Amino acid sequence: MKEEVHLKRQLGLLHGIGIVAGLVIGSGIYISPRGVILHAGSAGLSLVLWTAGGALSMFGALTYAEIGLVIPQTGALYAYMRTMYGRFAGFIYLWSYLFFVRVGANAVKCLVFGRCVLKPFFPNCTVPDIAIKLIATVVACKLAKQNG
Repeated sequence: MKEEVHLKRQLGLLHGIGIVAGLVIGSGIYISPRGVILHAGSAGLSLVLWTAGGALSMFGALTYAEIGLVIPQTGALYAYMRTMYGRFAGFIYLWSYLFFVRVGANAVKCLVFGRCVLKPFFPNCTVPDIAIKLIATVVACKLAKQNG
């Protein structure tokens, strides 16, 4: 008897929209607004840039939706890379993601969190980098302990 195990399909359109919005808003909104407004020169141009960025994010989400319909496998980009380019490409993608992309993104999020938490304590001056790094390290260690 050979039974195949499949994951139950429970995500719908609203779930997908929530996941994409959470990924885009969840990290980028805290990092870039100040820089965008400073470099754009005006609030109107910064809104145009944010709208263009939102459109690009929407195109990325639609691309993932299309690939997900064509390749209905679990594993997201790993499964897509494996299917399109072979097992070795999927393997290389997964390891590079785990050791470089995910670690770097989590480090940036921890540093941004540290800066946001400490900014109210330093309202009229810059937050010391060592304090930001200390908070980020504590948060990263706590997350690693939770997920480990």
